[in-house]
Amino acid sequence: MRFILLLLFVLFNRLALCQDTVFKDEEYYSKLIDKNIGRGTLTLQPGFELTASLCYERELRRPFTLVLKAGPAVFTNPGSGDGVLEFSLIASGELRWYFNLLKRIKHEKATRNFSAAYLSLEPFIRSNALLVFKHTGYEARPVMSGLYLNIGAQKQVKRNYFALYCGIRFIGDPDSYNEVLDVIHAGIVWGRVF
Repeated sequence: MRFILLLLFVLFNRLALCQDTVFKDEEYYSKLIDKNIGRGTLTLQPGFELTASLCYERELRRPFTLVLKAGPAVFTNPGSGDGVLEFSLIASGELRWYFNLLKRIKHEKATRNFSAAYLSLEPFIRSNALLVFKHTGYEARPVMSGLYLNIGAQKQVKRNYFALYCGIRFIGDPDSYNEVLDVIHAGIVWGRVF
């Protein structure tokens, strides 16, 4: 009886292909693109602006998506040395075209939730400063709105989201162009997918 049990154990152990199944599932998962994607993100921009936002990305028609973002932002200008912290709200909508997504799909590269490079149009608005700390003689940044043309790349690894982007503002109130950072923007993004 022991011999039969030992033989069955050895045979079933050899027939189990658990590792192959796991690798196939991971490969499939790395190419899966959801129609609706929710993310929580942290964005760091030059001039030290940190934005925590909730993002929703919806596939319109592959390779086009619509991204809606909103959240609070903290701004400080380390070059001024006055130690001012300014809190405001930022909201934007973005129409993205993933220009290399179809090529990545064709070559069977990882495309998890639009892991690709993109061009986008991003209308945005930033509120007046809601709170300003250490504001002796500090003039808060005004309300700003406009339209950015962005180029960027994003990648999702498991539930982590990473992105880099830069853009130029070409529609907006020209009186609000105080410095280069009001015309050109760039950022590094880290987030978690819900």
